[in-house]
Amino acid sequence: MEKKNIWKRWKGSYASYVMIFFFTYIITGSLASVLSVYLTGIGKSVSQMSLIVSASGIFGLGIVPLVGYLCDRLQNPRLICMILLICMGGLALIYPRCQAVWALFLLQGLIGSFLNATLPVSEQLAASSPYRYGILRVWGTFGFALGAQAAGIAVERFPSVVLFSMIAVSGLLAVAGYLGVVENNEDPMKYAKAKDLSGLSSSSILRSPSFALYLVISFLLSGCASLNSSCVPLMLTGFGIPMGAVGTVLSISTLVEIPMLLFSNRFMDSFSAKSLLVITTVIFTAQFSLYALAGAPWAAVSTVILLKAVASTLMMMVNLKTVRNLLPPEAATFGLAVVSACSSLGAIVIQNLGGLVMEAFQIRALYMAMAALTVFVLTLALPLRVGNREKVFG
Repeated sequence: MEKKNIWKRWKGSYASYVMIFFFTYIITGSLASVLSVYLTGIGKSVSQMSLIVSASGIFGLGIVPLVGYLCDRLQNPRLICMILLICMGGLALIYPRCQAVWALFLLQGLIGSFLNATLPVSEQLAASSPYRYGILRVWGTFGFALGAQAAGIAVERFPSVVLFSMIAVSGLLAVAGYLGVVENNEDPMKYAKAKDLSGLSSSSILRSPSFALYLVISFLLSGCASLNSSCVPLMLTGFGIPMGAVGTVLSISTLVEIPMLLFSNRFMDSFSAKSLLVITTVIFTAQFSLYALAGAPWAAVSTVILLKAVASTLMMMVNLKTVRNLLPPEAATFGLAVVSACSSLGAIVIQNLGGLVMEAFQIRALYMAMAALTVFVLTLALPLRVGNREKVFG
């Protein structure tokens, strides 16, 4: 009887949502903060590192939209995400035992795409939960900060198996969170609408001019953000900052976004998606320009702390708001998955081009090129038409 009461209290609890975001973002923070340094540390060249990191995007082109479609079609996103996280944890334990580029490429592609496929689902679950989005998503910030810090220490002081064991355990704890989530299935027409999702996706999603334009924007902006995540640790270590301190800097940078998440209901629902997209793009432009001009460690560190996590989190929230306002509710998860896949494609192209630029020129030249690219994104964002009909973050 007591076990039943514990399970009853766990189902739909705030703690179950917290576990999803906290432990999923521990994994995200761990991979984002040290993967590039880990790969170059085991003897991979910059171009090989870029190729391996971009595998997440290559595999994600097929896996992420498929997962989004299955979630909307089968109406069981919890089960699908749990299977992906369990598989990801098993693959993470194999990662430190591999040295060949092709093996690392395969493992990174599967691990990264499985993780990325769960992120749109968790965002959608949070937006439709009985709890305010900001007080759930903020736990992802704490998780990312802890993951970045712990990963930096693990790479600097312990064998690599410690880092990847932490990732595997975090995946299993996130599964425990999904077990407690109660999905919102009150709409009796939702399942019937999902049955016709394939027709909806071709006509209302992929053929929508506004959605197509947003896919191009996501391709470019997310590609730059992905490349930035790989380059920031290399830039900081290039200034002579030890890896443990790099993890600390990235941890602090994620904590800066906490007020933005807690008060997301105050501004994300008040402004249009277009206005928020323009603001996000301007922040990316300022960030990349400051990296290109930074002549001392303190300048680079200050920019990372103040702008890096803020821009990335704003972009994630803008994605959710834009898709929810461009597409009908029954296609939202699939739409987010399509945006994620397009972002993955951008990461593939821009990550590999960035690796070539870094080998041929200095990292400052790369950041100047990225700043110019985000200015071009800003010109694309200006004609975007998207309403503000749905309140997502309240």
